[in-house]
Amino acid sequence: MFVFSLSAGFEHGVSHAARARTLLDGFPLTPADGVREAACPRAAAGVGRWVVSRRDAHVEPTWDADARVLFAGDVRLYNRPEVATELGVPAAERDCSDLELARRAFLRWRQDTPGHLVGDFAFAAWDEGTGTLFAARDQIGMRPLYFQVLPDGIVVASDVRQMHALRGPTFADLDPRRLLDWCAGLGGDVRRTYFRNIHRLRPGHVLIGDARGVDERRYWLPPPVPASPRSYDENCARLREIFARCVRDRLDSDRPIVAHSSGGFDSSTILVAADRVYRHEPGRPPLLMVSGITPGFACDESGYMDAVAAAVTFQGRRWNIVDETPTTFPGVSRAGPVLRRGLAGGGRRDLEIAHEIGARVLLTGIGGDDVWFAHGVLRDFVRHGRLITAVGDAFRGSQGLGGVRRLLDAGWGLLPPATAARLAGRLSPRPAPPEWLGPALRAAYAVADDPPEILDVDWPSHLYHSLWAQLTHPQASAVIEAMVEHGLDDAIEVRAPCLDVRLIDHMLSIPWQQRQPRGHFRRTGRDALGPMLPPVFRGRSGQQGWGAVVEAAALRVIPALAPFIDSGPWLSAPFIDRGIARAMLRDLLANGTRTAPETCLIVPEIGALEAWLRDLFL
Repeated sequence: MFVFSLSAGFEHGVSHAARARTLLDGFPLTPADGVREAACPRAAAGVGRWVVSRRDAHVEPTWDADARVLFAGDVRLYNRPEVATELGVPAAERDCSDLELARRAFLRWRQDTPGHLVGDFAFAAWDEGTGTLFAARDQIGMRPLYFQVLPDGIVVASDVRQMHALRGPTFADLDPRRLLDWCAGLGGDVRRTYFRNIHRLRPGHVLIGDARGVDERRYWLPPPVPASPRSYDENCARLREIFARCVRDRLDSDRPIVAHSSGGFDSSTILVAADRVYRHEPGRPPLLMVSGITPGFACDESGYMDAVAAAVTFQGRRWNIVDETPTTFPGVSRAGPVLRRGLAGGGRRDLEIAHEIGARVLLTGIGGDDVWFAHGVLRDFVRHGRLITAVGDAFRGSQGLGGVRRLLDAGWGLLPPATAARLAGRLSPRPAPPEWLGPALRAAYAVADDPPEILDVDWPSHLYHSLWAQLTHPQASAVIEAMVEHGLDDAIEVRAPCLDVRLIDHMLSIPWQQRQPRGHFRRTGRDALGPMLPPVFRGRSGQQGWGAVVEAAALRVIPALAPFIDSGPWLSAPFIDRGIARAMLRDLLANGTRTAPETCLIVPEIGALEAWLRDLFL
């Protein structure tokens, strides 16, 4: 794992070396394997290192005096052999670091470089000759990248807190729109952070900056649909091949690995695929399954975890999610209003176990449900006149209003995909603003929603368009970033095989005609990968909701957060009505799980917001 910084200026006389070092020092953890730095006349960069594989020991920013390019980043490539072959890298040099391989790729392909890379990456290149900064982020956003435009230049870094080291945030820097997105669960603009002057580069985008300003451009676009598609069985076979490669690539480590075993389809298939690799290559570092369980709750998946554990050779460790939620104030991250442990911050027992065994990689099944789900496919059946099929699939496996909603949504298939998406978004009723919003958030709520990104693409089907929209939606990005930052705070590199761009591109290439749900909208993933799993998974149709677990966890953490809502200064005044927040707190303390579910969710978040503001400004 790496964190990096790069400072570049459009004028001489600025100490960019000092600025880049300040940015690195702003990260809350000291890099276990040191820092490397490089500089040129108008820029400087640094990389902090936590070595995972041997070649990581060679990671460093590079100033190429001949090309006049300064290059730095956080890069983990999963198509190293293909890139090295394309670049003609000699065999003796093929054990170079992933960052070095990305640098060589940039010298060859320049702004087209990200399209040649498969992996988790964020990097920046300063061209001293042209005075231009180029930065890129991987297609899905598995590596964070933030930037800030200064009066005399631009800085890029891995974490918001690094930016704070340059200039501590002020209350005026807070962005009410981003706070509203967080408090009200809105998608929002991915570029926004909690601070007006710090911006996030969107996944699948590049940043180009010079003395005239900055520009963001999307480089990852929907792949072309093949003219002669494979049969369904051939597509499933190809999916199995790609999935096996995605998992194997993410097992690249010279240290132990921890892998989530949630009992769900995605984490379970990853573990079974990893087990096949380990059985053929027994000399690999150990992999440990880590599982959060919820005994006594309907959503407990221990039975499926047991079945996977019996089928693989890996050892496992488990913990009780509710019992793990702290009863004392766990602290809050300075990056945002998120508790460092427990509700809103998630459990951290997985990361503690990783440190106990010396692991620096966490495997997760995040994103799988979005990749497998046949979004929009019923619209295609309607579009092509197969109404009976659409009606049957809308009601198969669903009850009452669920089937009616699916059928109504399928009706949008009468319109072209992009048009349907625009109109459906505009006509969807916007809920009334929550009563607990303060004046700044009420003003932000009155502003029109951020329109969804609709690319100027001749979409071949609603399925194709909807799957792409789901994977690039701001809420999907928020979930991914929360998982990545979960590991980043403890120097653990999070890897997600289901979010490999090769896998996504293949799913986007499967024709809608082959994706008929037949009772299960994730049927393709189940057909292709399901046979890998123990027999108990064959009868599995879904998972029970986690609402009761969230409520139980909230009741444990609320007493520790109550003082932030009930007493002391109220820095949250522009954002949260304190009187209503206190009433909600009393209701939760008095009635426990009998109170409204949304109260169990929002009260801890309000407490975390106030704790965060006090930590920043008091």
